[in-house]
Amino acid sequence: MQVGWETLQGFSEVYVAFEDTNSLWWLRFLKTGFRHCYVILVAAEKQAVVLLNPRSNRIDVELYTSCNTKKFMTDFAIKSGVILCRVHMEETVFKPAPFMVFTCVEFVKRVLGIRDIAIITPYQLYKKIKNSRKNILTF
Repeated sequence: MQVGWETLQGFSEVYVAFEDTNSLWWLRFLKTGFRHCYVILVAAEKQAVVLLNPRSNRIDVELYTSCNTKKFMTDFAIKSGVILCRVHMEETVFKPAPFMVFTCVEFVKRVLGIRDIAIITPYQLYKKIKNSRKNILTF
């Protein structure tokens, strides 16, 4: 079954989280504060938050329901020490993604519909989001 962005229209906000983790030895070569990234979907009307976190061995999906989403996101950013970027999603054309190693960056790029093969690190993705006129950096 193919699921498109229209299925996720109940989510009013999409965030990309960047964090400084050292769970794998090769992450130490990446820029401090930008060693891992993942997606957070917020449905304010439904009082729900979904974290989609790609790991080296699996993808974690965490669902938080019946919560004040604004307070949850603020507390999450402060408690976790992550950098959050709010992203405005737009419809993308149906076209196969380029063949790339499936990393956390590639996972986030595919969720957001970014096809830039030059983006391979979390910091490069952060700069792309920050420099885009369609996206707003928050927290």
